[in-house]
Amino acid sequence: MSLKLYGAPGSCALVALWALENAGANYKLISLNLAAGDQRSPAYLAINPHGRVPALAVDGGTITEVNAVVAYLNARFPDAGILPSHDPLLLGQTMELLCWFSSTIHIHVAQCLRSERFTDDAEVQERLKAGGRQRLALALAELEERVERSGTFLIADRLSAADIFSVVAWRWAQKIGIDCSSLAHWAKKVQRDMARPDVARALERESSGITVSGA
Repeated sequence: MSLKLYGAPGSCALVALWALENAGANYKLISLNLAAGDQRSPAYLAINPHGRVPALAVDGGTITEVNAVVAYLNARFPDAGILPSHDPLLLGQTMELLCWFSSTIHIHVAQCLRSERFTDDAEVQERLKAGGRQRLALALAELEERVERSGTFLIADRLSAADIFSVVAWRWAQKIGIDCSSLAHWAKKVQRDMARPDVARALERESSGITVSGA
């Protein structure tokens, strides 16, 4: 069965990309240029009508939304440890955290970087950006507390997709210009995670993916 991941540098598609690398999967990466609007091209909208990444094309269908892609890859590669499927409680807690990244942190980031998703009113967009920054800072302070409590990994005793979403959140915070000087535990964790061979491979692959303008 072929696997083709549509992603973009700096996006949450890194979580799916890490899952593929961690599983040792054979796949093709197609890199979109979001700033150029590749995600809105007719070719890509035929793949994902919502015009977002990631999208995972498999024989017989396409899966969108990062948590759904991760769930599919976890089921497809059950021995890779993408999610802690061996323990129902840990699995539920990991999915809870992944959903929090998607429904809270990602939304605040979108307010800052993609305010046009919410309104066409330029004045309202500026207020959304300001509010998004404030709420993102509060959410990241909550993440810092969680990292301080949990230690090396966010869930249980091994790296999972939740830890990679934490790396994504860190990159978003840097792009937006959030002051992370008070988030020392999280900063150290991200640096440690990014130095791991599997994460480093995913980051390298992200930067060297096949770029197809217009998808």
